[in-house]
This record gives sequence, structure tokens and C-alpha cells, in this order.
Amino acid sequence: MPILAGLVVAGLFLYLMVNQPRLRVAGAIAAAVLIAGLAYYMQTTDDTFSQAEQAFPVEDLRFDRVTFEEDARFSTLSGRVENQAEAGIVRQIAVRVRLFDCESEATPIAECAQIGEDDGVARLELPPGQLRAFEATLRFADQPRVAGVLVWEFEVTGVRARPD
Repeated sequence: MPILAGLVVAGLFLYLMVNQPRLRVAGAIAAAVLIAGLAYYMQTTDDTFSQAEQAFPVEDLRFDRVTFEEDARFSTLSGRVENQAEAGIVRQIAVRVRLFDCESEATPIAECAQIGEDDGVARLELPPGQLRAFEATLRFADQPRVAGVLVWEFEVTGVRARPD
């Protein structure tokens, strides 16, 4: 809904700028102030989780059918996750995926060469006791070609939840 409101306001602003030449200078100044304010807000806002959001334990999440798919531009980690906690609605799951070039699938990861690592976020609404699908998009820049077998692993680096 906020996106739709923003588009309506932007459309109205553009309409006034085109059809009311005497408002162009004031409109340009207002747009510059708005953009500067937004840039300041984005630079100074703390991106860490709040105390209530940090309280959700990762151990209360159970992952199932997790897959990793590579595309020409992006990679996707997807699967199902169950919220086994008694309280707290999970809103975001931050993940880190590591890629390894191994001689075979049986080769221990400790003996493989790490060829990539990226962080992603899966956004969802996961109430207690329920199961949902999740998907996180990743981008592995400058990844070399795999000489053997591509092996991957993921870890949850953070969970954002709100009280229910």
C-alpha cells in the first residue's frame, strides 16, 4: 500500500511539474530536499534487529527440502521452514550460502576449495506452529568454473520476528 501511495504522489508531482511551469523551481527544490532527507535517513538508520526481534532463537526453525539452484545471473536458496516456537511470527530469515569445488560429492567440505559466499534474506510471514515456503536470492560475483562437483552449504545468520 505505501508503494501505491508513493506512485500516486510521484505521478501527481510529475503532472504538476509538466502542466504548471511556475511551480517547477519550487518543485525541484522540494524534490531535492526530499531526496537529501531520504539519503540521510538511509545512512543513519540502524539496520540491526531490535531487542524484540533479536530474541527469536534459530533453533526454533526446522528447515526441510532445501535446494540451491544456479541461474545465469542469480542463484536461489529455497525450501520449507517450520516455526516450532510457541510465540513470535517470523518475518525474515538471513542466510549465508557457501559454494565449494569438490573432487566428488563424498569429499569432506574441509578438503574442498571454497569458490563463493553470499548473504541473502528470505521474507515471509511464519506464525508459530506453521510451515511456509521460503526463497532467498543470491549473487555470486566472479565465481570460477567448477572443476569437480559443486557442493553448497547454508547457515542462518539472523532471524527477524515480531510478537504475535
